[in-house]
Amino acid sequence: MDRFYYYHRLQRLFPSHLSRVKKLLVWVRDGYSIWKARAALHHYNANHPGAEYDLVKPLMAACVIFRGKLWHHVSFLAHRRDQLVAPPVEYFFAELRDGCSDDDSIVEACTMIENPQSCSGNKCSFCPEQYQIAHPSEQELLCGKEEHAKDFIRLMNMSPMPFTCSTETPEIGIVIEQ
Repeated sequence: MDRFYYYHRLQRLFPSHLSRVKKLLVWVRDGYSIWKARAALHHYNANHPGAEYDLVKPLMAACVIFRGKLWHHVSFLAHRRDQLVAPPVEYFFAELRDGCSDDDSIVEACTMIENPQSCSGNKCSFCPEQYQIAHPSEQELLCGKEEHAKDFIRLMNMSPMPFTCSTETPEIGIVIEQ
């Protein structure tokens, strides 16, 4: 079942609350990808002490099932932590796979990409081209190489559009009137 199944089911159950349902689904999608981006950035910061970054905004995420695991490619923006002047925003790419439990992510790579436009020729076999996720070279990827394409189980990606919510925890109150 995909997200459209749940959307249509919610639409039938709560027709007068359609705009709230849409907002909730977008919030869930964005929250999931924010979670992946934060896990990747935590990994990056642990491996680069003294040069820590904070998440500004996730950009795009794609996922597939590969060799029995759910893999994610996530792009996001982050800025240096604890700088007196407004730090520049940097572009990051992360490759993660799900671990043993639902809330366990294993970060395989988290890389700052200095010039995302220069990466446009780097190919990934599982990220849709329209997502425009800048990747490091194919040699640096564990999942997404051309020879892996036949082994992918493609999922309906959670983020067909750019992210819309902030990275702050929102206050959500849903009231369902009878």
